[in-house]
Amino acid sequence: MKKSIIYISILGLLLTACTKQIDLKLNSDDNVRMVVDAQLTTEAKAHLVKLTLTTDYFKPGTADVATGATVTISDGSSLETLTESTPGMYYTSPTYQAVVGKSYILNINYDGKEHKSTPQYISPLLPIDSLATELDFDVENGDTTEYYTLYAWMQESPTPNEYYMWKMTINGVYYTDTASEWFFVEDDLVNGNYIGEADMFEFEAMPGDTVELEQYSITEETYDYLNALFLETQFRGGLFDGAPANVPPNIDNGAVGIFIASDIEKRSVIVQ
Repeated sequence: MKKSIIYISILGLLLTACTKQIDLKLNSDDNVRMVVDAQLTTEAKAHLVKLTLTTDYFKPGTADVATGATVTISDGSSLETLTESTPGMYYTSPTYQAVVGKSYILNINYDGKEHKSTPQYISPLLPIDSLATELDFDVENGDTTEYYTLYAWMQESPTPNEYYMWKMTINGVYYTDTASEWFFVEDDLVNGNYIGEADMFEFEAMPGDTVELEQYSITEETYDYLNALFLETQFRGGLFDGAPANVPPNIDNGAVGIFIASDIEKRSVIVQ
C-alpha cells in the first residue's frame, strides 16, 4: 500500500512537471506572391482566370485579390486579352475557345511584375460512348444510406502517355466543386483499350436529376501538379509522412497555382 502511494505521488509529480506553456514566435512572410487559378478548354465560353495574393496565415478574413492586372492568353499567333469583371476575376470573351493541337501560354502583368505559364498543349479527346447510374446502399450501425454510382463507357486513345481529368455536375451545378473531388489518371495501364463500366463518381441525387460528366485531356505537368497537391493535403496525416513541401506551379517568377488548358468532352444521363 505504501509503495502504491509512492508510485502515484511520483506519477503526479511527473505529469505536473511536464506541463509547460510555450509561446511560439512565428514570423510573417512579407513576400506577397501571386496565386493563379485558371482553366481554358475547347468549349466556347467566357473562361475564368482568378488571381489572389498570398497573405499571413493568422490574418483574419479572406485573401486579398489581385486587381488591375493585365491578363492575356496566347497561342503563338493570336492574343486574347481578358477583362476584369469583378476584382480579381478575369474573363475571356464569351466565344473564346482553345483549339486542339495548339499550345497556350497565360501571361499576367501585375504591380510591375510579369508572370508567365509554361506552354500547355491541347491533346484531343475521344467521345464518351455512354453513361449509366445505379442506386447503391451503404449500411452502417443499422442505418441505411442510399447513393448513386456513375458509370462510363469509352475508348481510350492509342497514343501513349495521355492524362485525363473528370468533373461532374448535377442539374448544371458542379458536384465536384473543389480540386479535391476531381478524378484524374494517367493511361499507362489502359493505353488504347476500351473502358467499360468505369466507376467514376458516387453521389446523392433524386430520380429525374440530370448528371453530366466532363472529361478533360490534361498535360503531364497538370497531372503532376494535382498529385503533388493531394500529397500535401488529402493524403497527409500518417506517422511516416515526409516533410511538407511546396507544390510546384506552372507559373514563373514566384507565383503559385496552375493554368490548365485542355480539350473537353461532355455527356449526360438522367438518374432513374
